[in-house]
Amino acid sequence: MQRGRVETSAPILAMLDALSDLAELRNGSRGPEDAPPATRVTGDAANESGPMIRAAAGGLRDHFPTVYESTSVASRAAQEAEARYQGFSVETEPDGPETVDELFWLPGEPPERSVTKVAGLPYRPPGLPWPMTVNGKPFPFFAQFCFADSRELFDRRLPGDVLLVFARGPDAYHVDPYQRSLRIEWMPLGLSDLVGPGAVPATGWDLLPFFGVHLRTDDDRHFGEWCITKVGGWPDFVQDGLPGGFLGGRLLVQVAPPQRVPGRWDRWPGTPEVGLPGEELAFGDAGVLDLMLMSDGTFDWWFECS
Repeated sequence: MQRGRVETSAPILAMLDALSDLAELRNGSRGPEDAPPATRVTGDAANESGPMIRAAAGGLRDHFPTVYESTSVASRAAQEAEARYQGFSVETEPDGPETVDELFWLPGEPPERSVTKVAGLPYRPPGLPWPMTVNGKPFPFFAQFCFADSRELFDRRLPGDVLLVFARGPDAYHVDPYQRSLRIEWMPLGLSDLVGPGAVPATGWDLLPFFGVHLRTDDDRHFGEWCITKVGGWPDFVQDGLPGGFLGGRLLVQVAPPQRVPGRWDRWPGTPEVGLPGEELAFGDAGVLDLMLMSDGTFDWWFECS
């Protein structure tokens, strides 16, 4: 565990177009024999349209229903009670789930550079100096998160539209008392002059590229998964939860190993990532990274491994 203060191709286009095929999954478009087992449905799922799936920086997609069960409400209530006991201001209510954007992943580079993604080419102008470690080596580009469709999840103004995260490497979760494992940058939407492949330095950490698809829903468990990548909500703790210094902060992004689009909605048979160069994102043993937005406007982070 570690904490620290943080300073395309036609097949891909076909994948994005295929998202519109999910319209058949909207309410009433499938027979009872195709429905998943019924569990408690809360929040937007109780509405007629259900939760929404969206491209990470695009418009609304077709609606479809889902079912899920609560997992994090009790944990959040306990953590918020502890925060109040220690004198922190808690802005969320502990008696119900929050709205979040959960992220599922498609392999490869997206046609639009600014969307949420892991590895590949960053949404970044070419003239900026590349982030460097204290040893003078370039930081690997780890991931970026586009908040264009997620701003309403936060009650304060974010510093930018796209958050770029640079990580020291697969060992970034190791304890570092000097908090040097990550670097972050914020970029506005609308950039047209972007860094090219030849300007991205080789770092030795070749991650398999993925880009994200947003699922707007409540902060509950989906499809039997636990620690997933999501924007907003409450951290899914692997072990004992955040230390006291994080109480009063707000989760900006939780980063977990990529979860594919669920099988019942998958329109792309096979495993298209086979043959793509690079290793899949992982921090230690099923590690999770929580990026926190603190009440004073600064950012903090926390790694957990099982």
